[in-house]
Amino acid sequence: MKKIFLAIAIVGLSVSMCAYTPEKKEDKKSQQSTEIKKEKRPIMAWERNARKWDFGNVERGKKVSHVFKFKNTGNAPLVIANVATSCGCTMPEYPREPIMPGEESQVKVTFNGEGWDRFTKSVTLTVNTREGREILYITGNIIDPK
Repeated sequence: MKKIFLAIAIVGLSVSMCAYTPEKKEDKKSQQSTEIKKEKRPIMAWERNARKWDFGNVERGKKVSHVFKFKNTGNAPLVIANVATSCGCTMPEYPREPIMPGEESQVKVTFNGEGWDRFTKSVTLTVNTREGREILYITGNIIDPK
């Protein structure tokens, strides 16, 4: 009786092992890339990949501005939901309406020129891209006017 039971167990195990076919890695990779392609997301492509700007020397009290240009290279409308600056001395101007796929737009950042010596300020954009945010930086050196 034990021998019959053992034989049946071995045959059953052999059949189940033969029926198993492991998933191919290539199929899994192509399936993932297809899913990524199907995903509708905007992509912020910055002009010259520039997210940092150095004003160099800035006279104290003189306002300076820089325009960061970008293009929506994704396949869905890009929405800038919120913009936060690292201090009140930095003022951003940004589009309030959605940027459609293929369209270009810009974010203008103005620094009021107040403070002393070297400065680094950040502007954080909350967006509907995969990353969820983009950070822009401005730097410079404040000097006394002559």
